[in-house]
Amino acid sequence: MKTYKDKGEQRLADVLACFLTDVVDPAWKEWAQAVSYIPATTKARRRRGFDHMALVAQSFSRMTGLPCAQTLEECKAADQRTLSRQERIANMQGRFRAIGALGLNRVLLLDDVITTGATLSSAQCALGRSRCSTRIATIARA
Repeated sequence: MKTYKDKGEQRLADVLACFLTDVVDPAWKEWAQAVSYIPATTKARRRRGFDHMALVAQSFSRMTGLPCAQTLEECKAADQRTLSRQERIANMQGRFRAIGALGLNRVLLLDDVITTGATLSSAQCALGRSRCSTRIATIARA
């Protein structure tokens, strides 16, 4: 993940998407109307020059035939890497706003690493407010 995210090795997006394609239950792919992703913060996108999970989701979409939809946008948040568990949970509250989820009732939501689950919980809450159910797949757990 560090090589992909922090060293800009964008070719790994296809490798990571392939990994997710192999491990996501086929029934989940049939259940979902679209695949989406946790968007990177504006600061991270500027630093990296790309949104790492957008690329993985687009590749996953090509491999599975599921449409890729950006369903979330960030409101505000600090970088999670240096925060404690409690700080991560507080930092994520209200972080996301659902966009582009209109008409979608079932989304497979992709993220890179799950640590405390705060990011995914905040994303699920935002999508849930727009009446969109989610199932989650991550590349790693820390």
